[in-house]
Amino acid sequence: MWHELAEDLPSAVPDDTRNKLIEWQIPMDEVARQSAVKQEDLDAALPMLAPALDVPKLTCLVIVACTTKPEQQRLFAALDRCLGSADNVVLDITHGYRHLPFLLSYMLMALHWTTRIKVSAVYYGSLEMADVHTGEAPVLDLSLCVEYTLAMASVASWSFTGTYRPFAEIQEFKEISHLLTQSSFLENINRLREARTPALNALRYLGRRPPASQPLRLPWPRT
Repeated sequence: MWHELAEDLPSAVPDDTRNKLIEWQIPMDEVARQSAVKQEDLDAALPMLAPALDVPKLTCLVIVACTTKPEQQRLFAALDRCLGSADNVVLDITHGYRHLPFLLSYMLMALHWTTRIKVSAVYYGSLEMADVHTGEAPVLDLSLCVEYTLAMASVASWSFTGTYRPFAEIQEFKEISHLLTQSSFLENINRLREARTPALNALRYLGRRPPASQPLRLPWPRT
C-alpha cells in the first residue's frame, strides 16, 4: 500500500518531493511485509506528505490488528484522541482487514454523540466489481448508511424522551431542519403555543412530499 501513497500524488507536487517519497516507500514496503512498521517510520514522511497533499495537520497513525477486545479499545482511544469537536470525517472502508472498517463504523457512531464529530461520507472501492475489460473497479458511495444511523438514533431519542431535535441533522429533512430546531427549542422552554406552528408546518411539508422521496419518516401522528 505504501507505493500507492507515495506515487498517487497531485500532478502539482514537485519532482524532488515525489522522488523523496518514492525513496521512502521502497524500504517501507519490505518493512510492511514483515509487519514491522513503527510510528517513527510514518512520522519521517509527514514533512513531505503534508505539503504534497495540502493537509497541514496530516497524521499517519500505526494501529494494532484489533483482533482482541483490549486492542479494539486501543483503537477507540486513538480515534478519541485524534478527533475533535465538529471534525468532519470521510470514511473509506476499502480494506483487506475487513473487520477494521466495521469496527471504525461503530466507533464513529459513538463519537458522533460524545465528541460531536460528523461522518459526512462513506466510500468503498469494490475490487470484486471490476470491469472485466478495463480492470477498473468502481468506488461505491455508501453515505446513505450515515443517514440511517442518524435516523435510528433520532427515533430512539424521540421514543425515550419525546425530543425530536436530532431529526434536524438528517439530510432527508434538511428542508424542515429550521422548523424542527425552532419547535423543539420552544417546547424545551415551555412555550408550547408558539412551538405548535413550526411543528405543524414541518408535518404539512412531510405530507406534501411524494412517497418516493420519503425513505425516512418521522414517527409523529398526522393531524
